[in-house]
Amino acid sequence: MNFNFKNPYNFVKIDWSKKPEKKYPLTYEKFRGKSGSIKLKITSLSPLFIRHTYEENEKKKPDGINLPIQFAHNKKNEYFIPGSSLKGMLRATAEAIVNSCLTVFDGSYERNKITYKLKYNYFKSCKGKEICITCRVFGMQSKSALFKGKINVSDAKCKPPIRFYKDVILPILSTPKPHHTAFYSDPSEGGKNIIAGRKFYYHENNVIEAFGIKYSKRTNKPYNMKIKPLDKENVFYGTVDFENLTEEELSLLIYAIVLEDGMCHKIGMGKPVGFGSIKVEIENIEFYNFLDRLSSRGKLIEKLDGESLKGYIKTKTKLFRESKDINLESLRKIWKYPPEKDIIYRYPERDWFKRNGNVTLKELNGE
Repeated sequence: MNFNFKNPYNFVKIDWSKKPEKKYPLTYEKFRGKSGSIKLKITSLSPLFIRHTYEENEKKKPDGINLPIQFAHNKKNEYFIPGSSLKGMLRATAEAIVNSCLTVFDGSYERNKITYKLKYNYFKSCKGKEICITCRVFGMQSKSALFKGKINVSDAKCKPPIRFYKDVILPILSTPKPHHTAFYSDPSEGGKNIIAGRKFYYHENNVIEAFGIKYSKRTNKPYNMKIKPLDKENVFYGTVDFENLTEEELSLLIYAIVLEDGMCHKIGMGKPVGFGSIKVEIENIEFYNFLDRLSSRGKLIEKLDGESLKGYIKTKTKLFRESKDINLESLRKIWKYPPEKDIIYRYPERDWFKRNGNVTLKELNGE
């Protein structure tokens, strides 16, 4: 089937044949792992928008109608990508890379009398003391267990001068439509409504804008809003501090950060309409003696930058770069950068679904 557009997202496949390895994490009474700090350089490759949260004492509160919603910034007018956003992006990336547990889907979802499920329950989010590698790095919490994780991600501040994009009225960014089983279920599972995988968004060459604000006829509340994004070619700097990571965990963290040639991350609001493409690089890695750092002496063991850093990253990411696992191959296709030219990404309209109710994402996107 040939269509003149592609859907903005696709699913990273889950390899049901590879059970996530769950084991006890390396805890803090045994300091056998690596500890240190990774300095990040993040470059926006497209317009970028992270919504600012307005405090009660701020006089001017943009409403997204008359005044555009602002990019995240502090009282010093320093613009930044929140550490929580970066950590969430890295975690979702790591989960897809290693085919780990699904933290946002707990085994069953029902809507409009349609039930989605996992093929095997051992892909449910970790709940006990034995946990998957992603939870060992980023942490987990359940009713019966808690592990805080072994990394901390700082806010990444934008280096002046700030490059602003023009004010944009976003199209209506609708909620997911899981009732459309041809997209959300795995077509290879024969109508059993096994989930298709983990949702990721394609990189795009163009930004899609709306012509105006649309309001609900019932509540008169706006469906969309006006924003003030930052432009491409802004550079942000932040850090990822890590403690007591095993070599395997450190390798996963580094690969989740840098990926590989021909791949880039997406973050923030407006991912379906051309926002949020970023390139994440490592400027340097500093390794510390964890016990010395606890005692405030902060003894630096080793610092990697320049050629030594390149060699180290190449070694640590080798297994992932050479992997042909179906989950990683899926992620490579979706996060391919630069994107192909002359491809229009947009959500299908309601009439399209009526005419093409059984068309899968694979067919729509021509894969």
